[in-house]
Amino acid sequence: MAKGVFTNPFTRRPLLSLVLCFGAGILLQSIWNIPFRWTALGTLGMFGAACLFSYRILMAWVLLMFSFSGLGFLYATVRTVNTDNDISRVARYYYQKPFMVKGQIISDVEQRRFFNRQKKVFTFKIKQVKSPWGWKDRDGRVLVNLYGDLPCGFGDELLLEGKLHRPFEFDKEGHFSYRKYLARKGIQYILSVKRGNQAEILNQQANKSVRFYVIYYRNYLKEILKQYLTVNEAGLLQAILLGDRSQLPNHIRDLFERTGTAHVLAISGLHIGIIVGILLVLVKLLPLTRGLQYGVTIMVIIIYAFLTGGRPSVVRAVVMAVIVLTSLILEKEPDWPSTVSLAAFILLIINPFYLFDIGFQLSFVCVLFIVLFQKQVQQGLITLLPVIKDKKWCEIVIGGMSVSLTAWLGAAGLIMYYFQIVTPIAVLANGLVVPLMTLLVAAGLGLLIMGGIVPFFAVCFAYCLKGILNVMIGIIFLFNKLPGAYFLIKPISGFMVAGFYFVLILGIYSVKVLGKKNFSQL
Repeated sequence: MAKGVFTNPFTRRPLLSLVLCFGAGILLQSIWNIPFRWTALGTLGMFGAACLFSYRILMAWVLLMFSFSGLGFLYATVRTVNTDNDISRVARYYYQKPFMVKGQIISDVEQRRFFNRQKKVFTFKIKQVKSPWGWKDRDGRVLVNLYGDLPCGFGDELLLEGKLHRPFEFDKEGHFSYRKYLARKGIQYILSVKRGNQAEILNQQANKSVRFYVIYYRNYLKEILKQYLTVNEAGLLQAILLGDRSQLPNHIRDLFERTGTAHVLAISGLHIGIIVGILLVLVKLLPLTRGLQYGVTIMVIIIYAFLTGGRPSVVRAVVMAVIVLTSLILEKEPDWPSTVSLAAFILLIINPFYLFDIGFQLSFVCVLFIVLFQKQVQQGLITLLPVIKDKKWCEIVIGGMSVSLTAWLGAAGLIMYYFQIVTPIAVLANGLVVPLMTLLVAAGLGLLIMGGIVPFFAVCFAYCLKGILNVMIGIIFLFNKLPGAYFLIKPISGFMVAGFYFVLILGIYSVKVLGKKNFSQL
């Protein structure tokens, strides 16, 4: 290799490459069943070889990337191993039989409607199972569907009787598997407890951990929304502000999905960015140094991440915000691809199976596309519309459109794959919906803060929210009615998605090259 052709890869965002390799290992673990010891020996051997050939940069780097893939494979394998006492090892003996179990609620209790009946849904950590020989110690998790009026909540220890079954596959033609979705959360079975089955509380609020108080306060904030807003309005605000979409009306969800604006219903970088902006304005009113202002903002958004359930998109956005604010304190420019990579790595360490979460994939793909390709897309728009070259306000509009277009292009492949829909109207719809989101989040936070302190101001914020929500839903409804707003397609394969992104990236770089040629001729 000619001298200077290959430079030290550690100087060119090594974290991005290593995280991609780590994720590739997790993906391979879901496809291939390789014995743990052989994978461990191979990973250790490649890492040792990388150290041995450290003087040959290219070879050492390739070996190091393979070793990181092996680490991802091993980590995912370890997280899938069940203990000898896990419920999955004896569950088959309880099919079509009454199943009695003792355990503890380890999640929030969601109220859902099933046809004309109400049910409570929560994750239940098993402690004991009743067998023909008495109560036996067991562990593991099940998802409980409880039909009844038992007033239970997080931390309660319960005795439940019901039917144990495997999760149903609702979408057999699509690419989303509900069974795999639960399995990646450590849940392989569902316990249905119908009315008439035994269900009692053995010990109420037995676990008053930090999570107990987080869920308690989150439910308190939900009650504030229900107090000042209608059922549909409260359900929509619960999704946007608190990350709880269980009460979101289906017809509203469909409107957002068909116009490509469904991302505003999941707390992500947009929401965190708005909140950070509001916080920075407020803390500047306090007699604090610049470092303390940023420090207070960091603490608040971390608390907010816990309050909203710590979903992948929230954690990603908060990690990035913390890194950016820390860089401002240190007066250093953040490297965006490395920042995104660090956020992804933290999430995969928390749970490697976040890699298969649709929200995780959409969140990181959109952000990476904006970071890597937004300038090229903006340059392409300017090339196509050269009349705006000397008009500053037009450049600002094009800048906003380029961000929306880049995010839409980044998400398009995954949306086609999972939801079989194409939403061309999304670029225009987001241009109006995103600015309204700033007002909506600001008014919503005002209502949550004032709801339990000053009812008069809470009412004022509630009326503002109603107006903003009506305008937003009206805009989305009109965009939904436009011809060609969305197209339904047949299911596509993963290879087609990969081909789509390959052609898309190639096209973006082609526009970049053409743009440079055009500007050189002006």
